[in-house]
Amino acid sequence: MPYVESPQEISLKTIIPSRKATKEYLGEKMSKLKISAEEREILQDFETAKPKSRLSPKRIKALHSVAEETFKKDRRINIRLSSRDLENLQRHALEEGMPYQTLVFSILHKYISGSLQDIATNKSSRKGALGHASS
Repeated sequence: MPYVESPQEISLKTIIPSRKATKEYLGEKMSKLKISAEEREILQDFETAKPKSRLSPKRIKALHSVAEETFKKDRRINIRLSSRDLENLQRHALEEGMPYQTLVFSILHKYISGSLQDIATNKSSRKGALGHASS
């Protein structure tokens, strides 16, 4: 499973667009893309469903554990949304190619883990910091 690792966390990438969909989306641009030998090897392995891991068995086990904990859903919540918000959420999910519940889960997870931040809050924090700096 693809992932991105930082010193604080490991984020799993769960959506991989198909090569066919990418070709259709990019059209002629796809045929003109320059990829390295390593990228070509990864792409071939992926397309033939024979990927080769470069990770140690210990690292694979650790990542497997992280994946299990990330996707373990042992609690249920119910929320009320306006029809307008739900429709917008469903539209965004459709654009992303996923069920809207998965999009909600992803947004909540990113926010809680700190990788999704409120832009308005950050702007007001910076304005306040700038105001104090000039005083």
